[in-house]
Amino acid sequence: IDYGNTDLAPFRKELPKDFYNPEEGYAISMQLPLKPTNECWSEEAMKIFCAFIEQHITAEIIKVDKRIVVDLKSSDQSLSKLLVEGNHATYIEEFTPVSQQDNIIGTSAGEVYVLAIVDVNNFYVQLVSQSDQQIEMMDSLANADDFEMLERCNIGDLIVAKYSLDDQWYRAKVTSLNPLKALFIDYGNVCDIINCRELPDYLRKQPPMAIHCSFKFRK
Repeated sequence: IDYGNTDLAPFRKELPKDFYNPEEGYAISMQLPLKPTNECWSEEAMKIFCAFIEQHITAEIIKVDKRIVVDLKSSDQSLSKLLVEGNHATYIEEFTPVSQQDNIIGTSAGEVYVLAIVDVNNFYVQLVSQSDQQIEMMDSLANADDFEMLERCNIGDLIVAKYSLDDQWYRAKVTSLNPLKALFIDYGNVCDIINCRELPDYLRKQPPMAIHCSFKFRK
């Protein structure tokens, strides 16, 4: 329960009660948003997975339900993307990765704007202190018509997309290919996309300004 592997246990001892907690252990069960191209995972897919996790990796949380769905990333590489592009897997369903900022702590307090509401317990906010940063981002995207055309994209890619309601350009993350949909990472809303461009590296490196939130209810 602390490592996740299953094996025979020829030698057993009673566990002292001091070690009962946490009952679920420290190993956390997760899954990629993928299914194998065939009925079972190929040996080549397993080799790609094992080689990938030898690197320093981070887990991007996509969905938390009965199981935790994540994508594993190392530098600019995505394990899910590698497996899909290698024809070893396909995406299970459309998904909207949870956007978070590294510097937001669970006990932090501050003024925010509510940007997009999915439901009562699923919404996006932006820090009031980031207002100037948001204006700078809008100025940087004002000439996005001149950015390089996007020849192809994959789920999870960062792009520049035009929002149909105001005809302005915004940073976005692809969440679906057919139809093409994207999450506007600085605002939290998801929309169909018709017009998109390559996102320059200097804009790609800046963290999302939309913070995904939910309430913590006490019993």
